[in-house]
Amino acid sequence: MSWKRADAGDLPSLLALARAQEGRAVHFSSRLRPARAGGRPGLPSRLEATVMVHLAGTQATAALLLSSGGLLLPLLAAPGREPASLPRFPAWRGLARGLHSVMGPLREVRWAEGNLPLAARVSIDYHLMGLERGEYRPPVEEPEPEGLRLREAGPPDARGLYPLQRDYELEEVLIEPGHFDPPTCLANLRKTLRRQVVILAELDGRPVSKAGTNARGFDADQIGGVFTVEGQRGRGLARRVMVVLLERVFREKSLASLFVKKQNPAAVALYRRLGFRVLEDFRISYFGA
Repeated sequence: MSWKRADAGDLPSLLALARAQEGRAVHFSSRLRPARAGGRPGLPSRLEATVMVHLAGTQATAALLLSSGGLLLPLLAAPGREPASLPRFPAWRGLARGLHSVMGPLREVRWAEGNLPLAARVSIDYHLMGLERGEYRPPVEEPEPEGLRLREAGPPDARGLYPLQRDYELEEVLIEPGHFDPPTCLANLRKTLRRQVVILAELDGRPVSKAGTNARGFDADQIGGVFTVEGQRGRGLARRVMVVLLERVFREKSLASLFVKKQNPAAVALYRRLGFRVLEDFRISYFGA
């Protein structure tokens, strides 16, 4: 058993590793999925990410994906199928220097933390939750408030959505809000609107709530970026955009997953009411500045 830099010949074993547990690994499997419908699965380009695979014969038992932005995604064989002893990390020159964060199910992140030569500055723990298409029962909605419109957003909506995205990142994402960069936020939002599904709620023409996918796998989509402006909270807008988003996701996929902060009981309650259940613990650990 040994580590190697993944190449095209390793793709079948990587796909088998990720797709066998896609409900907990959409963040990883989405990096192997073709960007366009009808395209072939493939490894990310070397400009996008480095992928290492741990092989036992031709079977992948673990993998590491390090994005160009310093996000490390560790993946082990599905719980119950992992080897008796977990592999040590490969000798990977420059890994610690370029590392910004590690994300994944708690088991995988702890494995990574135990192999890295530096300690995380801060770790945030989440519930990983999932909902299967066959278990989804749309809630009965009251009539929409006057002036409310729900629709799928696209690239032309980037500037109009920017204030909502800015507030979401400042409130929910950034560990140090002083590092917020408006041009980067807008550029990433445009990319999201091109590649993901984003549902927008507008009240009298003004964006007030949103929800979208942030990773699109083969049989599952991961949901994120659920946010409502402060003055409109408590009116059921997040539930309404989630219902429209789930209907859109379940046209193509059999599973929806998401991770939510354990210290956000209102959000956890919303997802439970929609039918989501907790699958396991999830963590993001931050290392870089």
